[in-house]
Amino acid sequence: MNDLRDIVARSLAAEGALVEPLEPEGLEIVAPPHVQQFLGIAEWSRVGFASALPPGASRITLDSD
Repeated sequence: MNDLRDIVARSLAAEGALVEPLEPEGLEIVAPPHVQQFLGIAEWSRVGFASALPPGASRITLDSD
């Protein structure tokens, strides 16, 4: 697991989200309402951290666009 994916997974889990690793370099998330509202995500979401994203995932990066 890459460092950013690990930090995001641990942070979401600490807030009550169900988080599963998803390849390549992604996470599948089932978020409780307060996490959904704070992050502006759906209850079920996929996120990715590399150039190749899992199907249906949104990219998370530390780079500014």
